[in-house]
Amino acid sequence: DFDTVSWEDLVSYCKSDECTLKIINAIQAGFPENRQECDEDLKQVWHFRHDFYQTQGVPMVNGRLFVPKGLRGIVLESLHAAHQGVTGMKSAARGRFFWPGMDQGICQVRAQCKRCNERAPSQSSEEGIEEDEPTFPFEIICMDYFQNDGGYYRAQADSYSGWLMVHKTKSTTFAELGSILR
Repeated sequence: DFDTVSWEDLVSYCKSDECTLKIINAIQAGFPENRQECDEDLKQVWHFRHDFYQTQGVPMVNGRLFVPKGLRGIVLESLHAAHQGVTGMKSAARGRFFWPGMDQGICQVRAQCKRCNERAPSQSSEEGIEEDEPTFPFEIICMDYFQNDGGYYRAQADSYSGWLMVHKTKSTTFAELGSILR
């Protein structure tokens, strides 16, 4: 079970939320031209300053509702009600809501859900392979191929010194690499 938020609830919270009132004042009077001139609440939304407008005292950003701090938990609960995971929650939220730190809040709610954690697909991480530490130059090297401007290149690096060599190559086949290494 979760609470729902009506438009009247949203308007009421906006009238009493300090951060929301600062945003409404900035929408009406104009945001400062310099981000450093803003207080902390406005600094968090300053880069959206040209996208803000208000409807009945509710700040909006490109058609999305600005959610006051007091309602964010309820909105997060309703987004999480379907237990659809972080990606689904973010997708649903980004089309309708806005507040600083919204993505982090979504991730936190999902991470704290016992039911989601129990039912989430699991992939055990592979055990790491310990790398040997080189004791002299060119004892351990690493190589990779890359392409640039239609040409193929091989990059080689010495693990001891960090020395990097780049060679233009005609092919990226193992036969060519094998002959180079031999």
